[in-house]
Amino acid sequence: MNLSELKKKDTNISGWVNFEGKFDVLINYLSKSELQTRFDRCKKTKYVKHQPQEDIDTDKLHLELAQCILDWKGLTLSTASKLIPIEIPAGQENADVPCTDKNKLTLMQEVYGFDIFIQQASTDLSSLKQEIERKN
Repeated sequence: MNLSELKKKDTNISGWVNFEGKFDVLINYLSKSELQTRFDRCKKTKYVKHQPQEDIDTDKLHLELAQCILDWKGLTLSTASKLIPIEIPAGQENADVPCTDKNKLTLMQEVYGFDIFIQQASTDLSSLKQEIERKN
């Protein structure tokens, strides 16, 4: 049996994963080829001693990885304040943080380890499948 000849399933797989016990994130699965394509879009060339060197533009990578986040739940201003230094308006501690492109990018840029977590979770097919099976 040749795996490359088998028809691939729909790779539009998503599942909920928990970030450090603080809130849940709905993440879309990325195949290895899709992840490589996203990394390729983030490459930039710089010259060191007249020799080209490829490097990853982290701002572009954060934008690419943020697209894997479909939604989140349990992220309140109080929780966010434990992850990034923000001032919470009086009485707004339990207000939900909406899952917007701007908020996704802020978390990717400001929260230690969140970008790595998203990259790892979006490529962990077995964990996402387990979550789907657990729901059903």
